[in-house]
Amino acid sequence: MLIKKSNLHKFCNDGSTRDDLVLDEPVTMAFVRYLAAFGDVQIREGMRMVPFVFDKPGFISVKGIVGDDEVEMRVKKEFLEETAGYFDLLLSHYRDGDPDLDAMRRDDAEIQARIAAFKANDA
Repeated sequence: MLIKKSNLHKFCNDGSTRDDLVLDEPVTMAFVRYLAAFGDVQIREGMRMVPFVFDKPGFISVKGIVGDDEVEMRVKKEFLEETAGYFDLLLSHYRDGDPDLDAMRRDDAEIQARIAAFKANDA
């Protein structure tokens, strides 16, 4: 799964950036479950269209609909450099339904360490 293009990039009032992304394939329920290994996921099942929200508290959130190839990604402005490419990493480690969880966990820990270092230097 890859990002094909960005339809929108803007800075929001809450200090985050927003990107409306088009993926090269529709989001599956299996992918949403994979996201749950790296943050909080809310799924509203029982509806004709199944919306989901992935939230990595403090720096990124992704919203979309299962079966759709478009998602909305928001990243906190203060961690833009430290978290650049995080969603790309999630997508690339998913590998057609065969996720490399260990590699993504290592990358996730590295990004968390960069955020902690940023917070420590900012304090």
